Amino acid sequence: MENSKTKILHVVTKGSPFGGAQKYVCDLVTSLSRDQFESVVVCGVGDELKNAIELRSTNYEVRIIQIPEMGRDINLIAEWKVFWKLVKIIRDEKPNIVHTNSSKAAGLSTLASFLIRTSYFVFRNSSPAPQVIFTAHGWPFNEKRNIISRCIIWLLSYLTVILSHKVIVIAQSEYTQALTMPFTNHKITLIYNGILPINFVDKDTARMFLTQKITSQNLAPETIWIGTIAELHPNKNLAAMIEAFSRTIQDSRFEHQTSPIYIIIGEGEQRKKLEQKIQEYNLAGSVFLIGKIPQAYLYLKAFDIFVLPSIKEGLPYTLLEAGLAGLPCLSTTVGGIPEIIENSVSGILVTPTAQSLHDGLQSLLSNTNQAQKLGNKLKEKVTQHFSSEKMVRETIDVYKQ
Repeated sequence: MENSKTKILHVVTKGSPFGGAQKYVCDLVTSLSRDQFESVVVCGVGDELKNAIELRSTNYEVRIIQIPEMGRDINLIAEWKVFWKLVKIIRDEKPNIVHTNSSKAAGLSTLASFLIRTSYFVFRNSSPAPQVIFTAHGWPFNEKRNIISRCIIWLLSYLTVILSHKVIVIAQSEYTQALTMPFTNHKITLIYNGILPINFVDKDTARMFLTQKITSQNLAPETIWIGTIAELHPNKNLAAMIEAFSRTIQDSRFEHQTSPIYIIIGEGEQRKKLEQKIQEYNLAGSVFLIGKIPQAYLYLKAFDIFVLPSIKEGLPYTLLEAGLAGLPCLSTTVGGIPEIIENSVSGILVTPTAQSLHDGLQSLLSNTNQAQKLGNKLKEKVTQHFSSEKMVRETIDVYKQ
C-alpha cells in the first residue's frame, strides 16, 4: 500500500440482507478514489453485501473479511468472540480509520479500537490505534421496547459516541437527539444518505416479471398495484399495513370495480406472522409476500403507489428509490422520513397505525392525478437533495478531518 493512501476498515454487522447500512457501505467503498483510499470491509455472514460490492468494483478489488459469529441477535459468548476477532483484525490491518456502521458493529469495533489505543499509550507495544468514525443508521433506543431496555440501549449508544472520534447521523431528527448527549456536540455531523441514478425496468416488463412471483396471474390491466420493499421485521410495521389494506379494499368504491393488490418484496423473521394476517383478513388473492428479489428497486415502476409503514427508521434508501422512480408514496412520521416527504406536497405522511395508514392510502387512491403530482414532486426533491455524489463528498471531508 502506498503511504499516501488512507486505509479504511468499514465494519457492518450483517452481510445479508442488503439493508440500508449494507447499501451505505457498498455505495461508499465503491465510490472512493482508489488513488486516495484503500477499503477493507468487515461484516457478518451473508453474501449480499459481498456480491453487491464485487458487482460494482469491476476494476479493483475490495477485500471482505467475514466474522461468522457477528449478527443482530445478542449472544454474550458470540459477542466475546467477535470482539477479540475485531481486535486482531484491526491490529493486523493497521487502518488509519475504522468506519463503523450499525449499533452492534459500532459498539464492538469502538471498544476494540479503544483497547488497542489504550495498549499503545500504556505499553507502547503495538501500532497506534486508528481514528473511529461511527455512522448511526437510526438510533436503536427509538425502537419499541420497555423503558429499562431503552435506557440501557441509550447508555450503550452514548458510550459508542463518547469513544468515537466523529459521528455521522443521517437525518436531522437523529442529529437533534445526538445533541442531547452530554459532551459530544463537537463530534456530530449530519450527512444525508444519497443514491446513484437508477436505470429502472419499464412498467410493463416489471409487472410481467413480478406477476410470475404471485398466485393471481390473471390480473386486469386496470388493477392498481401497491408495493413495499422491506425486510419482514417488526420495525417495518407490515402487519398494520396489511390490516390497513384490508380495510381499504372493503370500501364500497371497489364493489363494482377491480380491487388493488398489495405486493411485499422482502424476507425476514415475521413471514409466518404476516402469512397468518393475510389468512385472517382473507387476503390470499390480494396480498402477496413474494420473498427476496436481487436489486428489487429496479422493478419499482411496476407499482402505482409505494408504501413504507415503519415504526422506526433512519433515512430509508427504499423511500429515496421509490421517489426517484416518481411513485406516489405513503409513509409514516418517524425518523428521517419527514425530511424526505413533505406531507401533502411530495407524498402522504401518517402516524404508524392501521387506521391512519388506511386513511392515507384512501387519499392516494381517491385522486390519482393528485397522487402523481406528489410523486413528481418527490422525484424532484430526491434528485436535488439526496445524491450519492454529495454523500460521498461530505463523508470524505469527515475522513480528512
